[in-house]
Amino acid sequence: MQALYDTETGALSLDLEEPAGQAVHGEDCAGLVVALAADGRVVSVEALEVDGIQDALAVAAGKFDLDLGLLRAAAGAALAAPDRQVVIEVARQTRSAA
Repeated sequence: MQALYDTETGALSLDLEEPAGQAVHGEDCAGLVVALAADGRVVSVEALEVDGIQDALAVAAGKFDLDLGLLRAAAGAALAAPDRQVVIEVARQTRSAA
């Protein structure tokens, strides 16, 4: 997973899969653009502004069955290290959350 916060444009990009260019269409969801592959998988999430990003991510996670904790962690990392590509390695969950 890769994340980038561009301070010049104010955009936040979260690429869930590589390459994110496999998206065939985007869907607006709570102010986010959610890019989907032909088979319906979410390949990226983009916010054109970060105000209210936590709430928007929660809506998108619920609608598309995404891991909200992971989205929030990636967004937080990108915001903490602006204008740099943040790469996050995500392992499968080893046990269910309590």
